[in-house]
Amino acid sequence: MKDLLKKLTSIPAISGDEKKLTDFVYSHFKSLNFATFRDDFGNVWAYNYAAESHQDSNIQNTRDPDVQPDIMFEAHIDEVGFMVTKVCDNGFIKVAPVGGVDPGILQNIEVVIHTKNGDIPGVFCSIPPHLKDKTTDDKPPQIKDLYIDTFGVTSIEIGDYVSYIHEFSELTNDTFASKSLDNRVGIALLLKIAEYVSQNTYSTNNPPKKIAFLASVQEEVGCRGAAMGGYKILPKKAIVIDVTHGISPNVTAEDDAFKLDSGVAIGAGATLDKQIFHRLKELATNANIPYTVEVCGANSGTNAWSLQNLAGGIPCGLISIPLRYMHSPSEVAQLYSIDSTLKLMQEVCQNGI
Repeated sequence: MKDLLKKLTSIPAISGDEKKLTDFVYSHFKSLNFATFRDDFGNVWAYNYAAESHQDSNIQNTRDPDVQPDIMFEAHIDEVGFMVTKVCDNGFIKVAPVGGVDPGILQNIEVVIHTKNGDIPGVFCSIPPHLKDKTTDDKPPQIKDLYIDTFGVTSIEIGDYVSYIHEFSELTNDTFASKSLDNRVGIALLLKIAEYVSQNTYSTNNPPKKIAFLASVQEEVGCRGAAMGGYKILPKKAIVIDVTHGISPNVTAEDDAFKLDSGVAIGAGATLDKQIFHRLKELATNANIPYTVEVCGANSGTNAWSLQNLAGGIPCGLISIPLRYMHSPSEVAQLYSIDSTLKLMQEVCQNGI
């Protein structure tokens, strides 16, 4: 799992610019001999059955029980980042956020600008403490006031994407840090459960026979890709895999956060299917899988929100992995909760939802 996460986090995939990673995911599904597809936006989806019939586009977007998936696993492939809005003559650039970014963490952060001629390193500028005006410079910065130093490079263009730089690093107690663990953790689990399904190692008599897998784009800018891909697949039920907030000194359980080693977080809420919620808890309990319950209220802030409303409705469940320092260059997760989530997904495949 760690090797896969290291590979996935090394490939940039800012919302709207996910092609390098969607190519990787597409090839992975194809290697499993699944019927695999993608659309013009970059969504990638695959089926574990009837590869020849799925070449016929007429069976896409259908409620025909003979071809409709019993269950769809979904995870979003994109990450937050930036887009160049201004190129100055002296090699400095300005950017706008793509997705939810906190400007307060950006000063001195290393980034890479993705241009048509290759990647260019840069650093968000800051004022040394010796030179700060205490009356103005200690205020939280706004993104419009920040510059990125490219050290004289002039080949950058307005519209180029910019991503964080942070190599995957292993910490203590099976924790690790990297950029874009939101939601490469979900994509890693999607690929791992696809491998599991391809081996067809079911030990029970009533597993879901038809399974779909969707790696969606543009979640960080409004949960867009899942609606596009989900509409083509139209499964009977869906399970969304994402991250949730991990407890740290300034983020507590009262903030709806969870310990990194608390296992899989199972979502409950008005827009999440109650039957799926109770079934996920039952499967976890029966298999001694550690879990917590995440109350999502009205909007879960995940792709379950957009999938639920498609074409008459898709019953959705949500499973999440606790993550510290979300949307930063150094997001932190623990292997224990990731493994717990994978075990629950395997139980779904073995026993149905």
